[in-house]
Amino acid sequence: IGVDFELPILANERENIENRTGCKVIVSSKEVIEKGNDKYLTYKFLKDNGLAYPETYLPDEVDFMSLSFPVIVKPRVGARSVGVYKVNTILELEHKLSIVANPIIQEYVGDDTTEYTCGIICFDGELKAQIPLRRSLKAGHTHISDYTASFPNAIYAYVKEIAEKLRPHGSCNLQLRIDDNGVPKLFEINPRHSGTTYMRTLFGYNEVIYILKYILENETIPFTLKEGKAVRFFEEKLV
Repeated sequence: IGVDFELPILANERENIENRTGCKVIVSSKEVIEKGNDKYLTYKFLKDNGLAYPETYLPDEVDFMSLSFPVIVKPRVGARSVGVYKVNTILELEHKLSIVANPIIQEYVGDDTTEYTCGIICFDGELKAQIPLRRSLKAGHTHISDYTASFPNAIYAYVKEIAEKLRPHGSCNLQLRIDDNGVPKLFEINPRHSGTTYMRTLFGYNEVIYILKYILENETIPFTLKEGKAVRFFEEKLV
């Protein structure tokens, strides 16, 4: 499943659909979906499980004078960076909080060069495969991504811990940044196929084929990852 609004519906109806049709519905549980959809619950999940997290607050539970700027203001529920703002002063913070629906305040971690989108495949609480891609965004979507085998080991270990605690079913996407001390901190969970699903195949990570083989043929296929850079672009043609 790759569309946010379908996830809770299909999670609720998964057993019914499978019993009536024999189809396999590859969707995470309602609890996992809730932790992914609600950014404050994402933070609570990390904190409750002893995993590194960006400091996160509801507006009425923090003294603005105690904050270290810059900070991020964003909706508790949202996608594609819509309504996400980096703010540098209390005055700016108050303004953004007034225009963002159901906002949270979050620690600003790292910078644009330390952001990673990590694809994982997980079944029965076991991490089957993962790939981190360093990325840059354009209009809220991954525009350029690159992969190298020399990415910090801390990313792989952190992602594995998250996967084992979260227990998604099938494909899941984790977005994180590395802080100034080299610590990865997750800020978003997408418990579904993400917009970089095809882009990851260019590096040798084909999660769709993996899942089909695993579910339908009980076969686990290895990935041989290729280093490089992928660029997403639009092509214009006269038709």
